[in-house]
Amino acid sequence: MNNNMQIAGVNGITKKVIDPITRENVLTITFLRENGLFTVRCRSKQFHKYFKNQAPDAEYGDNDGKWDRVIRRNPITSFKFHRSDSHNEYQSLRNWGKSANTLLFQDDNGVFSIPNISWIRATTLDIGIKVVVCNSPVDPERFNRYCDSTMKYLSKMYNDYMTRKQSKGKITTKLENLS
Repeated sequence: MNNNMQIAGVNGITKKVIDPITRENVLTITFLRENGLFTVRCRSKQFHKYFKNQAPDAEYGDNDGKWDRVIRRNPITSFKFHRSDSHNEYQSLRNWGKSANTLLFQDDNGVFSIPNISWIRATTLDIGIKVVVCNSPVDPERFNRYCDSTMKYLSKMYNDYMTRKQSKGKITTKLENLS
């Protein structure tokens, strides 16, 4: 067990997604095991804006856009989202409240590697959320696997959909005599 895991029950583990071009922090997540609960704290203006912008015409939503869980004593509304071509990504975003205490879903090969990150669609993500993802104790191996796969998915999602695409090549022309 590494040093981060030993203090995970006290301070949690904080991870970030950094923009590859501007080097600014675009997402901060704290994974925390406390009092038998697995809690996620998250804040991101960029992910909030991304899901907000695609919500009006999106194909998928849960329970009329409402989450089944409660945060700060009020139901949290979730943004709808466009279904992606990736089955795994779609699976990770859609299952809020569908299965109790499910942290990881099976991929096409039967391996539990798809994290339940449906909380990333929260309409209050720009100011920050605190979500109980699992209300039973989680062993260190599952905790590590969930944290690592969640960060992998969110980093890939940011890089694929939210970064500015910049060309590193040059466009040149060659003039030829037309005589």
